[in-house]
Amino acid sequence: AEIALQDSEEKYRKLVEHSPDAICVHKNEKVIFANKTTARILGYDNTEDLIGKKVIDLLHPDYRNIVMERIKESLKNGKRAPKIEEKFLRADGSTIDAEVTAIPIKFENESAMQVVIRDITERKQVENALRESEGQLKSILEANPNPVVVYNRKGYPQFLNPSFTEVFGWTIEELRGREIP
Repeated sequence: AEIALQDSEEKYRKLVEHSPDAICVHKNEKVIFANKTTARILGYDNTEDLIGKKVIDLLHPDYRNIVMERIKESLKNGKRAPKIEEKFLRADGSTIDAEVTAIPIKFENESAMQVVIRDITERKQVENALRESEGQLKSILEANPNPVVVYNRKGYPQFLNPSFTEVFGWTIEELRGREIP
């Protein structure tokens, strides 16, 4: 039984250490464990630099109250905190966007929180760039003096510029889900 337990612990340790997501444990609002990914995405040279740090100091100020409330609630009810998006502060003061979930655990016979952090900074940058690009395209199309229609994949109008409505008299609401007559 002891060998099986050691084997299980070794498998869990390898799983955590090689996870592409950051995994850390905090107790009494201080970090007591962090995998290498946690150190990397938060900009620390090694995991030891995170041990003992206050959780609140790793959070962007806009998220401190929300996160501290989630920790208290999760520890109180013993249930997993649902996944949310948060911002963290890196060692150099820059921020990262992250999806975070946490679950209360027992660590050395005391209540603690195991946290999984997925860095979504790049995804958020791409989403913002796409929104900006779509806004620029829409501005260009709306300013075009010629009638313009943009179709969706099903072949239905998705966008009509003001010139189209002026020339043909149809609005996007009148044509939504239909082919242009």
